[in-house]
Amino acid sequence: MLSKVHLIKVDKAANSLFSVIPSKILFTLHNYHIEDNEISNFLESVLIDHLSEKELETSEYKSLKTRHEQRKIEVAMVSGGGMFLNKSNQLSVQLKNISDQTIKNIKFELSEESAEYEIRNSKAIPISSLKPNKIINVSFDITPKYQKQIAINYKINNILRQPPLYVEVVEDNPYICGPCIQNPTDFYGRKTEMDFILNEVIREKGSPVMIVGEQRSGKTSLLYQIRNRLNSPIVPIYIEIRDENNRSAKYHLNKILSEIKKTLTIKEILTKNDSDYGVKYASDFPQVLAKIIEDSKNFNPDFKLVVLLDEGDRIREINKTFQGNLRSAIVHLNKEFRIVITCSSNFMDYVSNTNILQTTSEPSPLENVFIIKYLPPLSEEDIEFLIRKPADYYNFSYDDNAVDMIKIWSGGHPFYCQKICFNAFNLARRNHHKIIREIHILKSVNEVLSENKIHFKRGYWDRLYPTEKSALEKIFRQNSISNIPSYIQQKLKSRYLIDINGAKIKFTAKLYEEWTRKLLEEMLSHEKN
Repeated sequence: MLSKVHLIKVDKAANSLFSVIPSKILFTLHNYHIEDNEISNFLESVLIDHLSEKELETSEYKSLKTRHEQRKIEVAMVSGGGMFLNKSNQLSVQLKNISDQTIKNIKFELSEESAEYEIRNSKAIPISSLKPNKIINVSFDITPKYQKQIAINYKINNILRQPPLYVEVVEDNPYICGPCIQNPTDFYGRKTEMDFILNEVIREKGSPVMIVGEQRSGKTSLLYQIRNRLNSPIVPIYIEIRDENNRSAKYHLNKILSEIKKTLTIKEILTKNDSDYGVKYASDFPQVLAKIIEDSKNFNPDFKLVVLLDEGDRIREINKTFQGNLRSAIVHLNKEFRIVITCSSNFMDYVSNTNILQTTSEPSPLENVFIIKYLPPLSEEDIEFLIRKPADYYNFSYDDNAVDMIKIWSGGHPFYCQKICFNAFNLARRNHHKIIREIHILKSVNEVLSENKIHFKRGYWDRLYPTEKSALEKIFRQNSISNIPSYIQQKLKSRYLIDINGAKIKFTAKLYEEWTRKLLEEMLSHEKN
């Protein structure tokens, strides 16, 4: 039986569908349980069932019949989910009759009322009839005008359907190996890490999180995805630590407060007339941040501020007064303020004061503040998805041997996986090959080995401690981890440079192995000279 609330909603939905409801069906409504989002469809079905064929052909109900029939046609995109900018691309759409009756005189058409794309061929395709459970494919030539996700609207029998067909448009390659990934549709994997961090951010007694990974491991991209996932009353604010050569704690704390104020003003949580929220002394930072949070609670009593602090390694170059006041804010405002910071394992060593540094310096004020979350290589399932899915959008595919080769050379490190795929995709496309094979991967790997050695040197090699480099030299010479202290073994593992399983040792990526070998040779040659 329907509640009074449901009956009111039924009545409102009914009035929007047709001006008069035959009284003979009102009693029928009491015999159904209706979910709110199904009311309109349900009422249409009831009316169709209770009206005669003659009534359905009248002007009053003919449009109702048409709308009801077109909802029995299921629409799915077969190909064309990815397109190239300013090029003619094929969009293939599948129509399926999910009813138990033949549907006649169907007209499927795309809307041309958009500056985002052009339709090269006819925008409307007539279909004389579609039998129950039968499928028909229709195709269009589309030329996208913008490099972004575009929405292609379509109609069935002049009735606009929702949602539209979404298409990702790229200039010439779907793999991203340069800028950080901000678009959620371009981001693959990291579900475990994402869920862990979001849980710490959201729960009342959660902890600040330190995301630890080497250069190009995807730390910044992960911060962007965390920002995308958080909604009101939680307000995430991305801030990158810059100008690390300026060692003034007051300067950097004011930069953080300024970014927070700017974002909250844009979101209209604070107004331009509110205080500047600056600090005269670095020690004022926790109190000023508390005032921002207090004022923001006037907008929403459940307000929570989340600062996503990128490039945390640069904090080490700023004086410890900055770190001490940041710690004070984290500890005393933990209920309404949470911080997620990215850094390399070297900065994590500094904060943790671990013995690999072999230093007697004063510990960082940030010691024992954060929960540590390392960024490992992607899982087997995620790396396969990252390899195959972008190509599949654009009607390219990989043979299995090519996929296995990418896994071996990249080791599941997302940037280098994307880089190998990027080069291989370009090579296949230039040669009009729709299947990417081992030959494409081998040529791509040779390019990556040559072009990206300098990035590995800066992001990994130059950050290794001398004891770690010495350990790697022993590994190459002896193919053994004997005589290597366990804490150094663990450090190399935490960088996801090597993997140790009992007495067996291997590099996580064949690329890393080759680059390490070359850099060791250069180091030893330099020492001899």
